[in-house]
Amino acid sequence: MDILVNETVLDPKYEGCTITSIWKPETCEFVDNVTCKVMSSQDDGDTVYNGTVEYDEDGCFYDPELKASLDYFRYKQFAKSVGVIIIALSVLGIIGNIVSIVVLVLKETKNCFNQLLIALNTFDSLYLIFAILDVIRSDFPHLYEPFNELSPYFLTMVHFPFHRILMCASIYMIMGVGVERYIAVCRPHHYRELQVRNNRALLYIFPSLVAAIALNIPRFFELVVVHYCIDLTDCDCPVGLQSVVTMSDLRKSPDYVLYYTNIAWLIFTGIIPVVVLTILNYKIYHAIQMVKQNLQHRTGNLGAAALRTTNMGKSPVSQITAEDNPESRRIKRANQQNKECNLAFILVCTVVFFFLCHIPRVMTNVYEALIIENESKCQAQKKDYVKLWYLHIIVLTNVLQALNASANLPIYLFGGKSFQASFIALFRLDKCMERQNTCENSPNTEMRVLN
Repeated sequence: MDILVNETVLDPKYEGCTITSIWKPETCEFVDNVTCKVMSSQDDGDTVYNGTVEYDEDGCFYDPELKASLDYFRYKQFAKSVGVIIIALSVLGIIGNIVSIVVLVLKETKNCFNQLLIALNTFDSLYLIFAILDVIRSDFPHLYEPFNELSPYFLTMVHFPFHRILMCASIYMIMGVGVERYIAVCRPHHYRELQVRNNRALLYIFPSLVAAIALNIPRFFELVVVHYCIDLTDCDCPVGLQSVVTMSDLRKSPDYVLYYTNIAWLIFTGIIPVVVLTILNYKIYHAIQMVKQNLQHRTGNLGAAALRTTNMGKSPVSQITAEDNPESRRIKRANQQNKECNLAFILVCTVVFFFLCHIPRVMTNVYEALIIENESKCQAQKKDYVKLWYLHIIVLTNVLQALNASANLPIYLFGGKSFQASFIALFRLDKCMERQNTCENSPNTEMRVLN
């Protein structure tokens, strides 16, 4: 589109248009005659992809050449197919997270760990909602139009920043769960003192959320909404107002891209979480092994004590389960330690899956930091540098992040014995299994098998 005027317009047909820049399309090809809106070229299904990309000695190329190539068309098809997978995975993840929250809320045991898992599932579910919106905006832009019509600032003030805030909140919430389990397993005496405090979970949830928001404050200023007056009178439409979202000067700054988008993001969402969770899980795993050894040793001692009391003609049950019996207190303490270890195992599974899903994202941040100088050279020539293979990797990392936020329920069912029991009781699966066992063991079933 060509700029008609770059100053205030006095022509009567522009009356009511207060924007200083008025644009006019070169052709009416991309103007919707019904809505009188200018559509982007990506909405046109008749685009011919037969162009070739020419790279200079620095690896730079013109973006329009890339978008007109057959390789880019294949990338778009790949991204759209993966986008459908992300949407399906996110919907299943949201359902699974809601089920996890219901089970954790209805569990008889109300503890800090369960409350932290509820917060983590909440953050992950909200993140998945924005992940779905991100796929719709990128791969199905016509479905995103209702959000643009709702407000042109929805993308800049809600979708874009909160998508990243919720990802960081989920990461920091996992770190909070790690600290809580470390205290419970490695500092049990201190943990028992902390249990008397009310709303102790807020000491982990609130800092995680505040840190996520603080880190992403600049995200609110990366995108801006630019309004244009568009002269569509040659297309049998009136002069209209078009709102376009574009990158701000802050986002285009090479220093901002290097120090915030790459280095700071890498440190605070990659290096620090990985290092902290690695140290905590190593200490927790080592403590779990020590607890298991102690439990085995105590079980052997209790068996010997029970045998001695039996030989003396006294009931081992009355001796061991008496409230004032030291052995009874040891049994309760051992059971509690076994429970804490089982909860810690849930954390270990969560962290291992977190590493598998987020390490590729961290590696892409490292790569972006390494090529920042080449990108700056290309941008100075008004060219691009990012290669198609890297765009494919970004799409796959989005799948992994959606998978990480969707895997809470399978992880809890795999690693948490108490959660398994609560899940089975909630959905009455125990009665189904009992009926199935009854049917299998009934005489009629045996007769059918014999026949």
